[in-house]
Amino acid sequence: AMGDPLRDRRRISDWPSESQVIDISEDVASFDKLTAASRGDLEALSEAELRAELRDCRVTGRIELRPAGAYGARPGVNGHVEAEVPMTCQRCLEPFSVRVAAELDYALVHGSEYEDPQAAGEDTPEAWELEEPLVRPIDIVDEALLMAMPLVTRHEDSSGCVEIDADAGGEEMTHPFASLR
Repeated sequence: AMGDPLRDRRRISDWPSESQVIDISEDVASFDKLTAASRGDLEALSEAELRAELRDCRVTGRIELRPAGAYGARPGVNGHVEAEVPMTCQRCLEPFSVRVAAELDYALVHGSEYEDPQAAGEDTPEAWELEEPLVRPIDIVDEALLMAMPLVTRHEDSSGCVEIDADAGGEEMTHPFASLR
């Protein structure tokens, strides 16, 4: 009997023999890599403030664990997941939530089993190479969302930004390219 299909660690050789759908609605704090990215970006916040930011953010979606045979001899995972991740706006330097979405369509392979499916002429999705033979679906979702994060986090438009006080530092702002006009 399976406990939690999202968190249970299993060998890809023991992947379900039939498709298994997992609906996801979790606190972002359940996702280690997203939490680490947020913690690193919001380092100015206290631990209590960070926990408050994380508490209001969710990861939602639906994934399907596909049995071996769905992608050649390899099991796989596909689906769509979204997350609200607390980060710092690089424009105004204030905390805000970034909406991230990821489409998953991967054939799971472990080190020595890896061969490029496209090179073999198979019509399969991208290979997700596992470092160890045991995997938790939550870790695949976590990493897929992390890879979908924007390189520069900022409010969609500047109207969401808090105005930065130009006189706050008491320093005169330099314009390095002003002489090029």
